Amino acid sequence: MIVRMVLRPLTKLLNPLIGILAGRRFVPLIARIHHVGRRSGKPYMTPTGAHVTGNTIVIPLSFGNRSDWARNVRAAGQCVVQLRGI
Repeated sequence: MIVRMVLRPLTKLLNPLIGILAGRRFVPLIARIHHVGRRSGKPYMTPTGAHVTGNTIVIPLSFGNRSDWARNVRAAGQCVVQLRGI
């Protein structure tokens, strides 16, 4: 709860800045998750860490499975992951 209160304002500031670099070919560990809001239906982009293992993309849930983007992806049943410029 306290972590969310502290990080939410920072997230709104840092996500657009990190999003500029995320998903690019020369930034291999930061991906862009494109998802749709579960209530608003608006498209969102969230930068996050990611790693490819075989045919699987592993995305650590740094803020747990209750983060907004994780809940949006589960509600929609899909998302687009941009990693390494692909």
